[in-house]
Amino acid sequence: MTEAQYRYKIAIIILSANISVFILIIALYAFGAFLPKETVAILQLLVPIKSTYMTALVKYVIENKYEITREKNISFQLSKLYISTTVIIISCHIIFLIISIIMFACNQVITDLHAMKASIVVIETLFGAYIGIIISDMFKVEKK
Repeated sequence: MTEAQYRYKIAIIILSANISVFILIIALYAFGAFLPKETVAILQLLVPIKSTYMTALVKYVIENKYEITREKNISFQLSKLYISTTVIIISCHIIFLIISIIMFACNQVITDLHAMKASIVVIETLFGAYIGIIISDMFKVEKK
């Protein structure tokens, strides 16, 4: 798989996952799993973090809105280690976040708002640096 192909797939995964997390939170609130203050508290933690990730992605998309065609386009295959590592980190980040949101909604293990906030902080701290490195490397804007 080339870097361009992989970048496209990861961009779709990141975009879909972030939107899904917010849809999940709103759906759980609509079904009565969260109180209004709980929903606001969760969103206050997640919106700044997720918008940081999405900003790099959107900036890349806007800066690279035109496809460049070259007669001799040289592309390199990405290593399996790179692909595996990035998929595992991104997937675990979203899965852990979704699991903790659902556990809080069901009052299982995470039973109060303070524990939910702590859970989000731990997950975002644990994965934030790695996700930041992946996104900044993968979606850096190329000089024209």
